Amino acid sequence: MKKQRQNVRSTKQKVIADAVSDAVELTQTITKQNVLVKVINASETVFTDQTGRFPVQSNRGNTSLMVYYDIDANYIDAEPIRSHADLQMINAYKKLWERTNRGQKTKPNLHILDNEASEAFKAAIRQNCNLQLVPPDTHRRNQAERAIQTFKSHFIAILAGVDESFPMNLWDRLVPQAVMTLNLLRQSRKNPSISAYQHVNGNFDYNKMPLAPLGCAVEMHESTNRRKSWDPHSLSDWYLGTSTEHYRCHKIFCKKTRSERISDTVFFRHRYITQPSITPQDQVIKAVGDLSSALHGKKNDKGRKEMSALKTLLGILNNTPVSKQKNKKTVTFKDPIPEPRVTRSQVGLQRSQKEIAALPRVLTKAVIDKPLRNLEINRPTTRSKYAQAVESMLMRGRKSPSQPRNHSMEELAQAVLDDNPKYAVEYANEIFDEDSGKLLKYRQLITHPKYKEVWFHSSANKFGRLAQGVGGRIQGTNTIVFINKHQVPADRWKDITYAKFVCELKPNKAEVHRTRLTVGGDKVHYPGDVGTPTADLTLVKMHINSVISTPGA
Repeated sequence: MKKQRQNVRSTKQKVIADAVSDAVELTQTITKQNVLVKVINASETVFTDQTGRFPVQSNRGNTSLMVYYDIDANYIDAEPIRSHADLQMINAYKKLWERTNRGQKTKPNLHILDNEASEAFKAAIRQNCNLQLVPPDTHRRNQAERAIQTFKSHFIAILAGVDESFPMNLWDRLVPQAVMTLNLLRQSRKNPSISAYQHVNGNFDYNKMPLAPLGCAVEMHESTNRRKSWDPHSLSDWYLGTSTEHYRCHKIFCKKTRSERISDTVFFRHRYITQPSITPQDQVIKAVGDLSSALHGKKNDKGRKEMSALKTLLGILNNTPVSKQKNKKTVTFKDPIPEPRVTRSQVGLQRSQKEIAALPRVLTKAVIDKPLRNLEINRPTTRSKYAQAVESMLMRGRKSPSQPRNHSMEELAQAVLDDNPKYAVEYANEIFDEDSGKLLKYRQLITHPKYKEVWFHSSANKFGRLAQGVGGRIQGTNTIVFINKHQVPADRWKDITYAKFVCELKPNKAEVHRTRLTVGGDKVHYPGDVGTPTADLTLVKMHINSVISTPGA
């Protein structure tokens, strides 16, 4: 493990030289923003309340939280406290007041809290603003109660995703970043176009303060000043949050020293999600649903009639006479496929020698991009044997419509039982080769003697669409332009990114072999605003309810 490199995704704004009247002046580019004006009556009111006792006492002695809610900014803040003693309450209140009103021109004028407050605590509040108590036994007047519910739901979700080895007595160290992520998702009341975090603390730049899953197991780089020559270069620790006082640094709890440390080079050891297995019951239900959709000429999207189709298939199989079952041979995929009873006419495909000579050498787009049904191509496939049997049944149905359906359904049922479950899995970004039993990527496909011609053609189509076209079959979009290496500007060498080719088979598309090109976004420099506009959770719920309640939506 080596130290993090410098000048990666730099946050410095570039300076452009502009010549004005023979004098060269440096002008800094400023992003233009739209100005929106809206008059909102500010209430300038804050609410505070305390949570219940946390199940585990932290190693710092904290047992609960004081939650602070600013109604104008819709901002929720929290500060751990050891007890509800006057000194603990006053110190927590002062920290919350300084954090939320630092650099603010307009400060709250009214503080509302429960009537269970000591005189010392009330005196500390009156030094900053006016004080008001809610009526006895009427806690709903204090909007901090609802803020506590929101924060607890967010914090419980964070604790549910920490590493299994993370010690729960460090829960109070996760609160600062939990407050940060919560307010990044909330909408400001005064200015709905910005988040609550931006209303209080200004713009959030992820490049300066990167965020990561709290409580995640990490490997922290150990500098040469702290280790010996042959010691490991990293230490196993836990992630506590981003450091707001450093540039691109993380707060890490070191297992070895049992203390909190700051590091700029961290490797995150996420818990990887395994691929779910497919049971025989899932295969039968999926097969029956596909069969029912194929017979009715519809796409299986919702699968509402799996059980009815399964009962129909079971009844057909059970009503088969016993004499036919004894004489019937078990169908396997190794048996040769019988020739169709009716051959397809070839009259319209015959051409004379003059017509063949007059044809253009470059094929048209309709011939290249659409799969030829009658052309057998030995290509790798991600489809299961059951899917191939369905396609074979449909082909025989087109050639011989008089063939009985019962025979086809029995054949498909036997295919479901004989199919290997691993072929029913859809692999992302890779092509499964049945001959070798391996997953082939783009680099392997273009060097394989059996598949290189097909995938070279697919990648040429993709580059042609992005660039200036390919001959007469692909029309370009001028999205990218190829240049030589010496044409790259000297100040853009750090912005050169990497690319990855992704190959997929799309049987339902006109072009079955699909190649996509993805580029690494971590090295792409964009001078504009990279922030994401957020919406309040209530607005999202209203929108979803509106869609669900609309007939025919």
